[in-house]
Amino acid sequence: MATPTNLKVDGLNFEQIKDNLKEFLKTRDNFLDVNFEASGIQMLLDVLAYNTYYNATYLNLASNESFLATAQRRNSIVNLARTLNYTPRSTTSAYRDWETDRKSTRLNSSHSAKSRMPSSA
Repeated sequence: MATPTNLKVDGLNFEQIKDNLKEFLKTRDNFLDVNFEASGIQMLLDVLAYNTYYNATYLNLASNESFLATAQRRNSIVNLARTLNYTPRSTTSAYRDWETDRKSTRLNSSHSAKSRMPSSA
């Protein structure tokens, strides 16, 4: 099968992709007498255009997540940082140490307790 030379791949939205597919098919010998506005071929063009648009969007998102400068998901950034032998620390909340004394009047004794709790509490 010969490589198509007249297929435009510059359209990035659904309608441009569909129009480019129509123009390409009109140049093929097999489709010279086909009405591209008929419902059957229109549905096939819609499916092809949707599939092409979906794949282009997916590949764009996947390629963005493959580089440290353009990644947006934390999981992608952590995995890319690990390839550079860097292990990022997970975020931890601040904490506060505190101590309380409790005196009991019944037995005349005191208890002391130390605890750690989040500082936002």
